[in-house]
Amino acid sequence: MLFLTDDSAVYEDTRAVYEPEMVVAQSSNGHVRVFRFTLERLHRIVNDERVYYVTTCIAKGFHAGTLPYPIHTYKEWYLKSLGSVASYVDSTPSDLLDALCSADPVTRSEVYRAIGEYHGFENLDGYPEEMTRKQWERSRNA
Repeated sequence: MLFLTDDSAVYEDTRAVYEPEMVVAQSSNGHVRVFRFTLERLHRIVNDERVYYVTTCIAKGFHAGTLPYPIHTYKEWYLKSLGSVASYVDSTPSDLLDALCSADPVTRSEVYRAIGEYHGFENLDGYPEEMTRKQWERSRNA
């Protein structure tokens, strides 16, 4: 586990079975909403002279020839607003895409945090955990 700030952390599976996850806590009136989501890595796929950005699972299926649908149908929901997110964090869409393709989960976490701040973290985790501030502090020290 790597603490990024007082309210966020990145968890990496030491066995490399699961994708890294990010946890973000938002406080309000002594309660904390804890959002947990996967830091999926994107891959650049060039097909028919077009570039597509897809998750690791889709990239593997594309290279194995096992995708049931054309590659262009596998677009992540947040990519269509990446220009707005980039403006929100004073960056460029190209820089954000490079970060999302990074092997480093902390680099990816910065973009996912920007996406969550721009769109709302509910779009990354629709079922956040509710806890008291004390419970949150205890869970961080466990």
